[in-house]
Amino acid sequence: MGLPNFSITYGKFLSHTVSMRLAQALPTGETTVKVIKTEEKGTDVNIASDILLDCFKDKFKKAVIITNDSDLLAPMKIAQTEFGKTIGIINPSTRGRPSLELKNQADFYKEIRNKHLVKSQFEDAVLGNYGEVYKPHDW
Repeated sequence: MGLPNFSITYGKFLSHTVSMRLAQALPTGETTVKVIKTEEKGTDVNIASDILLDCFKDKFKKAVIITNDSDLLAPMKIAQTEFGKTIGIINPSTRGRPSLELKNQADFYKEIRNKHLVKSQFEDAVLGNYGEVYKPHDW
């Protein structure tokens, strides 16, 4: 059973090997190293598309977006100015660097506090369909 009027929009993560410049050359003189770079792809576009499609269909009056991605600023402004929608932002970032653009554009804004993130985590080990899944130690 789901929550009415609630949806989660996903993207995906892609990893690939790339050469990156070093801030300081190695003693060997090398200035680049190969690293595995993992990037999130598609979430912002998927959220923007869902927001605007729901605006066109007049499916909501107020939306809450959990993000700190300023790429969502344009669809947020369109929803507010062209469709008269109320858009709130909940910032999940615990690093203390909110997107000021999103914060200033939002009709309301909240930050998720560390203590709430800690309380919302699963146990250290959770039994899944394929056995136990363990939480990383640094969480």
